[in-house]
Amino acid sequence: MDYNRPTILFTREVPWHSYYDIATLRIAKRFAEAKWNVIWITSPLMPWNIKPRNRLDEERFYYYKNDGVFIKDNIFAYTPRTFLPFSRYSPFDHPWLGINLWRFCYPSIKEVLIKKRVPFPDIVWLSTYNSSGVMDLFPGISSIFHVTDNYIGFSSVPMSCRKIEKEGYKRADCIIVTSPLLKEMISEDFGIAKDKIVTLIHSIDYDAFKRAETSSDPLSNLPHPRFIYVGNTSRIDYNLLENLLKNIKELLKDYSVIIIGEKNNKLVQLSEKYNLILLGTLPSYEVPKYLINSDVGLLLTSLNIDLYKYTLPMKAIEYTASSLPIISIKLPVFEHLDLPVVIVDLEEEDSIKEGILKAIDHNYKIQIKEKYKDFVYNQSWEKSFERILELNIFKTIIQRYTK
Repeated sequence: MDYNRPTILFTREVPWHSYYDIATLRIAKRFAEAKWNVIWITSPLMPWNIKPRNRLDEERFYYYKNDGVFIKDNIFAYTPRTFLPFSRYSPFDHPWLGINLWRFCYPSIKEVLIKKRVPFPDIVWLSTYNSSGVMDLFPGISSIFHVTDNYIGFSSVPMSCRKIEKEGYKRADCIIVTSPLLKEMISEDFGIAKDKIVTLIHSIDYDAFKRAETSSDPLSNLPHPRFIYVGNTSRIDYNLLENLLKNIKELLKDYSVIIIGEKNNKLVQLSEKYNLILLGTLPSYEVPKYLINSDVGLLLTSLNIDLYKYTLPMKAIEYTASSLPIISIKLPVFEHLDLPVVIVDLEEEDSIKEGILKAIDHNYKIQIKEKYKDFVYNQSWEKSFERILELNIFKTIIQRYTK
């Protein structure tokens, strides 16, 4: 690595070659392309992590056993192992364990960086709720806390999460959030000054969407109108999905409902009753061509899931970039973002029918296409990266290396 270039360290649960399309990895790649040195640190292996459980774990174990791996000349990836047992199960659900697990890694992260001749970071980008301890490894270092979710909404997160989060938010120099409601929540619940919090909503792969515009239609054998859902199928509100399917079938002679995501028994059962096409999981770079050749995007989330009380599913941004009307229940974040959402109410049968008819209306689609014609470019990762570098914390680091 070049010691004459700035260095940034990222924390995230997954390895560099993750099949999850996560914002942190997209941002890290932009820094690498800008010739920064990038250190990618996954969440530490716990004392009970003896062998890999899946392909992602295999890559993490590989990082650990090899004292880190150079993905490229300026990208170094490592997985530490910690002495401290921390989990959502008692007695290991304790804030002290969550905050300090990074300090009790063996070998220490600093030792590994020295051994591999990797420069110490100028700034750390923290993307997991329990990663504030990384700041203790590099005293006085600049820090960004990137908050993409309401962490307590995940079933795997321990109840001590809130206390651990607060420690990280208090210590970070800047907090970047993906929705205005997350900013409000962090300010009110954790007592963080609003001027310390920057809102940067989810971005999209500009190149993938531009390629999709000229690609062949992968859904050419399916009738229009095409309704599409992309995302985590374990978080689908199946009451909402079934209501939509029933009303779509009653209203339309021809239609297709497409699901891109992991198949399960409930979806298979519904596919036997309706024209529901289950494509399974697809690489993120392939998804845009399916969206661009569809007619309506579906957000099948439930307000019963805490995860969506403050955040916006990333696919809402991708639907908008594809000029798709979005059918959804009312999510709080819609009041703060200008998106082409058609709100439906499960308690009112007419609301669902009216929502479907509005979403497939040709004139409405034309209005959306005109209104959001620059959305793809303005919400690209390239534009988001430009906004990140405009933050004073990064300007200061860049100036240090350009003297």
